[in-house]
Amino acid sequence: MKTLIVDANVAIKWFLPEIHKNEALRLLNPRYSLHVPNLFLLEFGNVVCKKVTSPRYYCGTQ
Repeated sequence: MKTLIVDANVAIKWFLPEIHKNEALRLLNPRYSLHVPNLFLLEFGNVVCKKVTSPRYYCGTQ
């Protein structure tokens, strides 16, 4: 089993439509042991806040 450290900018791709989403989804494989840095939740929350308040980002339906 390979151990990987996942950054918030990679994990956000699992939940939001982002470039390189497919590559990020490949990490959700049982052959990988995923770990996150201590500040992961703060960083993840910061990315989400920036995305949902950005006028360039739209996550509703048309």
